[in-house]
Amino acid sequence: MVIVSSTQMVIFFSWFFLAENVFCIQVVLEGQKTGTVKKKVFLGAQTQLACSAWNTVPGKITVIWTYKKSEKDEGVGAFIVENYVNKEYQKYFYMKDSTTLIIKKPGENDSGIYTCILENWNDMQSTNDRGYYNLLVIYPPTKPYCRYPNDRYLRNGHHQKVSCVTDAGAPQPLYKWYKDNDLMPTNSLVSPKYKDFHFEYDERTGVLEFTSANDNNAGVYHCMAYNDAGSNRSMPFKLRVLHTDVGQIVGITTASISVFVLVGVIAVCRRRACPNDEDEMQSSNEGANDIVLDGSGPQIVKSLPVPMSKRPKSSIII
Repeated sequence: MVIVSSTQMVIFFSWFFLAENVFCIQVVLEGQKTGTVKKKVFLGAQTQLACSAWNTVPGKITVIWTYKKSEKDEGVGAFIVENYVNKEYQKYFYMKDSTTLIIKKPGENDSGIYTCILENWNDMQSTNDRGYYNLLVIYPPTKPYCRYPNDRYLRNGHHQKVSCVTDAGAPQPLYKWYKDNDLMPTNSLVSPKYKDFHFEYDERTGVLEFTSANDNNAGVYHCMAYNDAGSNRSMPFKLRVLHTDVGQIVGITTASISVFVLVGVIAVCRRRACPNDEDEMQSSNEGANDIVLDGSGPQIVKSLPVPMSKRPKSSIII
């Protein structure tokens, strides 16, 4: 029977503990951080993703880099294996210091999760660890454009909306509205200057709402889209306020003019289609007899034909 002393037990467990720690490996990222690092980089700016090993004994350290668009994405697999950049990715990446990744020119679609996996191979065992970069490639919003009523009129007393839209930008752009070049608060109620303007807008959606449009809302508007990378502004546009009674007057006046024009057209058409009344009377008298009364009794006289193109000055009695 082998008897192990307490001293031997201590030595055994101490050696076991040290061995486990000596041969382990830990990935250290940018800023001496471990685990996950969130990083923002500008579009097109060369970017370094640092990755190094800590707490290890000399051995053969190899690196594997993988990429995926998001946590739910399956990813593209390993594009760097054992410090070698796969041929199809060499125009986008290269390695620095054996384990650090360089992205040559980050594009709009290069945001995502980059994983660094380090393995330490030696005669006794192999260990590995990994670190993550949650990379966001940022760029300013594209020039925004505005949507508003086609006639550029707000109806007095009505609830109406205008909106500001940009097609691209990272991170997601926010929006501001300006009236006559003055920055508008997100709600008119928070500013004494705008308390009678009755509007509000959401910085996330860019939608400006007039809860009850009135004359105060007439003016020149533009919007601005912005994010961490920069900003861009829309073209200005002018809004007027239309009162209902004015609209009715305009409608009635337009209708009256239309009726007047229609009557005139009908009259012209009838005149062209019907013969002249005077000419008709002249032609109806052609060849008729006139009766003349004098002291000796009635006499019948023959009227000469009258040319239709000329009115006779007096009657001729035979």
